[in-house]
Amino acid sequence: MFNLLDHRLATLAVVARTGSYTAAAEELFISQPAVSQHIASLASELGVRLVERRGRRMELTSAALELVGYANRAGIDGTRLVERLQQGAPQPLALGATLSISQFLLPHLITRAVAAERPFSVRVLNTAGLLSGIDEGTIDLALVEGNFDRSAYDFIDLGAEPFVAVLPAGAPQPTGFEDLLDTPLLLRERGSGTRAIFEDMLSARGLALADFHHVVEVGNPATIIEMLRQGCGASFMYRALVTDQLSNGTLSEGRAACLRSEHLLSAVYLKGSSDAARYRAFLDL
Repeated sequence: MFNLLDHRLATLAVVARTGSYTAAAEELFISQPAVSQHIASLASELGVRLVERRGRRMELTSAALELVGYANRAGIDGTRLVERLQQGAPQPLALGATLSISQFLLPHLITRAVAAERPFSVRVLNTAGLLSGIDEGTIDLALVEGNFDRSAYDFIDLGAEPFVAVLPAGAPQPTGFEDLLDTPLLLRERGSGTRAIFEDMLSARGLALADFHHVVEVGNPATIIEMLRQGCGASFMYRALVTDQLSNGTLSEGRAACLRSEHLLSAVYLKGSSDAARYRAFLDL
C-alpha cells in the first residue's frame, strides 16, 4: 500500500496500534531510536507534546491520539486516491447498509445504480459493523439508522422514518411501555441501530431492558415480523418494514404517542474523504 503520509505521522500511527516503540520498530523495520527520533521530530515541529511517561510506561497524549485518528483516515483516503490515479477510474463503490435499511431503502437505490451502470458491491451488517468497516477502509459509504458519533464521520442525512411499536393483529392496544413489560419483547442484537434507538426511548422514560420480563434476541427483522404475524410478543421497528402488513391488517401498530418516534437515516462515510462528491452523486440516484 502506497503511503502519502509524512513518515513521522505514519510512525506515530504504528506506535499507537502496537503500543510500544519496540513493536513499532519491528513492524517498520527500523531501529527503536529511529522511532523515538520520528516522534520527537514531529512533536518539535508541531509544538505539541505527543508522549508522556508513566514510570516505565509510555502513553500517547490526547493530541497524539487525534493525530493518529487523522493519520488513519488520511491513509485510507490516500490509498483510494492512488488506486484511482493508477487505474484511471474509481474502484466499485463498497456500499454497506443495516439489515433494516436493506429491506426498505437499499433495494430502491441499488436498482437505480444498476440501471445507471454504476459499479458497486453491498455488505449488510449492523451499525457497529458498518462503522468499523468505514474505519478499516473496507466500506466506503454506509446507510445506517442507528446512533453514531457525528463528530467522527462525515454524513448525509436521508430524512426521518417513523419508528413504532408493532403488535400481532388483534392484540390489546398498550397505553405505554408499562403495558408491554409482561409481553415477550422481540429485539435485535446488540450493535444494531434498531436496538440502540429502542433503548434510548426506554431510557428517556426511566426504563431499561431489565424491566421487561422476557426479552428475545432475534437477529433478522424478517423473522421478527413473522413471529409477530404468528401472534408472538411485541417489537419496535421502522414502520416502512411492515407497511404491507399494517395495511392488510395482519399486524397492528401501537397508537400511543409514547410508543413511537422518528429517527434520521444517514449515509455515513470517512471524515474528510476526497470521494465525498462521488458518494453524493451515487445517492442522488
